[in-house]
Amino acid sequence: ALGAVAQIHDLPFATLFERAVHVSAAVCALQQAGQDRHRLVSGMTKLLWFASPARWTLFDKWAALAVGAQGRDPVERMLEFYATLDALDFLDVAAAIGRRLQDHDFAGVHGERVLDKYLMLLGKAASAGNEHRQAERRIRVWHQALPEAFRTRLDGLTQDLLNDPQCHLEVGCP
Repeated sequence: ALGAVAQIHDLPFATLFERAVHVSAAVCALQQAGQDRHRLVSGMTKLLWFASPARWTLFDKWAALAVGAQGRDPVERMLEFYATLDALDFLDVAAAIGRRLQDHDFAGVHGERVLDKYLMLLGKAASAGNEHRQAERRIRVWHQALPEAFRTRLDGLTQDLLNDPQCHLEVGCP
């Protein structure tokens, strides 16, 4: 699996979907060696993200739910997920968020990861019913526990992200 990830990592790609097609081919080849298809899809996208998080995001069942990717097979769902992200201009939005992160001195944080976490939380909240209220309470407690200077920077970043339309990913969560 690591060899396949290394080969995919080195390939140039224009869209997330284009890269996902290479992942699907590797998954199919590895599955014939007896590997679980779902774990291969999830694991390979995560390994690619850890190898190089810029211009990529990992495939996650919650994020897929947030964008409405519902393919029956894990590979179909992954391809639908990345095609949908391309249609939503995910990479452009991630770049805009990345610029805002730099403006607020959040070095090393990628816009792709901010969006990835947002989609995972959105998908989980859509499936969890009232559990999202508990999560909101935990976030508020965590926020209040932050050092004041960091909390102020984070709040400034949040306001800039909310006020900048280039930083919005328009997702109609089911």
